[in-house]
Amino acid sequence: MRDYFEIFFESIEKFGGKVIKTIGDAVMASFISNEQAIMAAVAAVTPFREYNLTRPQSEWIQVRIGIHRGTGLLVNLNNSIDYFGSTVNKAARIQNLSKSDEVSFSEDVYNDQSFLTALKAAGVSEVHKRVEDLKGIQGAKVAYTARINTESVIALSG
Repeated sequence: MRDYFEIFFESIEKFGGKVIKTIGDAVMASFISNEQAIMAAVAAVTPFREYNLTRPQSEWIQVRIGIHRGTGLLVNLNNSIDYFGSTVNKAARIQNLSKSDEVSFSEDVYNDQSFLTALKAAGVSEVHKRVEDLKGIQGAKVAYTARINTESVIALSG
């Protein structure tokens, strides 16, 4: 678990995010932009794949990522900041739509052009639209899922 959190925390902080809390093996983070969130997600996938290559399949870490945007209730509890509210709940439900090495995101995030540009730069060539009932959230919601394919990313020079 230490390696798992270290990889995630490093990727989140590298792209200007703030780790809010961990819940079991889930990590909740906050970013200023959707673009930063997807860049951090992509940055985490490669180290996880490399980590898995050095271990038997039974020990592999499978990463599922969800991104949502919106306002949340910010509370200072026990000298640390925490977020609550429907935005946090929806983000958690959207994350549950992902499989290993996938990122799922809300329609609010999908409508952000800088996010889509960052997805393309990350080697994502297909985005699948879906309509899902999210536990605890009234009405079917549109969500999107994409597979993060870092093998196709080529670093630009100059």
